[in-house]
Amino acid sequence: MTDEREHLKKFFGDLHEADDPPAPPYRSLIRATDSQAGIPLVRTAPLPGALVALTRGLALAVTVGALLLALRGGSRPTPGDNEALRLATSLGEWQAPTDFLLQTPAAEFLRSAPRLGTGTESVAGDHTDLIETEVTQ
Repeated sequence: MTDEREHLKKFFGDLHEADDPPAPPYRSLIRATDSQAGIPLVRTAPLPGALVALTRGLALAVTVGALLLALRGGSRPTPGDNEALRLATSLGEWQAPTDFLLQTPAAEFLRSAPRLGTGTESVAGDHTDLIETEVTQ
């Protein structure tokens, strides 16, 4: 049984290779494309050590500058007591420009709790009215 299984596995593997051969190396594709387009092959030299050091130094300087700005940014002047009170008052009285959209008809029903037992909750012709009147009599 395992021999037959191995035979089928090899057979389908060969079929797969015939349909989908392995991809060629990437560099050979680039060289072939460049040579077909007439672009000469140019080898790039590694960056000189001075340029690498300069780039690292510049990155370090930018990082240190950003840290210094972040640390110094926390020392803003605080407002005085009168100024703080004025700001708090103005924030407490602030009203959104779209508050008028929340004003709906019959909004008083939404702001108050229902009052039961006032007689306004029954509907004319309701059978519960007849029961209540008979019980009270």
